[in-house]
Amino acid sequence: MRKLPVFEVIQPETEEELLLFRHKYHDRFMFSSGGTGLIPELKKRVYSPEVLISLQKISDYDYILYDQATDTLKIGATTKLKTIINSDLIEKYFSGLIDAAKSVAMPQVRNVATIGGNICLDTRCLFFNQSYEWRRGIDKCYKFGGEKCNAVKGGKRCFAVFAADIPIILISVNAKVKIMNELDEEVVIPLKEFYTGKGKKPNILKEGEFIKEIIIENISKKEAFFKKFRLRQSIDFPACSVAFSFDKDSNGKFKNPVAVLGAVDSGPVFVDLKGILEGKNFNDDEAIELSAKELEKRAKPVDNFSSTPYYRKKMVGILFKKIVQSLES
Repeated sequence: MRKLPVFEVIQPETEEELLLFRHKYHDRFMFSSGGTGLIPELKKRVYSPEVLISLQKISDYDYILYDQATDTLKIGATTKLKTIINSDLIEKYFSGLIDAAKSVAMPQVRNVATIGGNICLDTRCLFFNQSYEWRRGIDKCYKFGGEKCNAVKGGKRCFAVFAADIPIILISVNAKVKIMNELDEEVVIPLKEFYTGKGKKPNILKEGEFIKEIIIENISKKEAFFKKFRLRQSIDFPACSVAFSFDKDSNGKFKNPVAVLGAVDSGPVFVDLKGILEGKNFNDDEAIELSAKELEKRAKPVDNFSSTPYYRKKMVGILFKKIVQSLES
C-alpha cells in the first residue's frame, strides 16, 4: 500500500480562520473537502502540497435550503453526497440530483464526499493518474508541465477527461456557484462558465479560491434526469454520462430541452436541443433519434479513459434514449 507524503493538515472551524490560513500559506497548500478524490492522488504523488487545508469542520458550508418565495434551492459546498441522497427537500424539488449523487463511487465514498469536491474534481487521464514510478517511464505531458500529450499522438493540447458526475445535471438546470475569490469577495457565476473545457486546467478557480455554495433558481419549474455508463457499477468514474432537462408542465411535449454530456471531452458538453425537440411529443421517435445522433456527434472522447472512444460515443445516444423512454412510463 502506498504511503501518503508528509504534509501539514490545517482544519479551520470558521470562514474567518479559513481565510487567514489561505493567505498565510498562499501557494503552498491545497484545499480538501471530503478528500475522496484527492487522497489517492496524493499517494501517487500526482499532487505534492506542503499543507492541506480541510473544509470539513466549517459547518457554515454544510446545508440544504429551499426558499419558496423565490423558488431557489441552495446547497452548501461541503454538503456530503449522503446528505443529498437522504434529503427530503432534494427528493421533492430536484430528484435527478439524487440519481447523480447515487452514481458516485460506492456508499463508503458518498458518506464523506461532498458536492463542492465533485464540482472541483480534476480532469483525469490514463497517463496522468498513475504512480510516480510509472510516470517516470514516459515523457512529461501538458498536465505535468511538459509539451506533449501522451494520449493523442501529436496532440496540441491536454486531452484529460472531465470525469465528475454531479456538475452536468446542475448545469442542465442553470445552476450557479458562489465563489470566494482571492480578494475575499463573494462572486456568483453560472456553473456552465466555471469550466474552461481545457484538460490541463479544467476550471477558472485561481490560487486559493473556493466554492461556497450552489444555487439553483426556479427549480420547481424544471424536470432533470441523469444517466451514467461505467464498466464497474460500484466504483468507476463515468465512461460517459448524460443529463437532460426541460420545463415542467409541458403537456407531454418538450419545452426548452437541453442536454449536458460528461466524460466525453475535457469539460462538460452543453447541447441545446430546442432546434430538434422543442414542441415535440415525448414519443416522437424521429426527433428523439435525431437528438441522440446530435449528442453522439458532439461527444469527442479519446483513448485515454475507460472503454473505447467509439463505444462511449454510442453510449451517449443510448443513455439519452433511456432517459426519454422513462418519461413515457
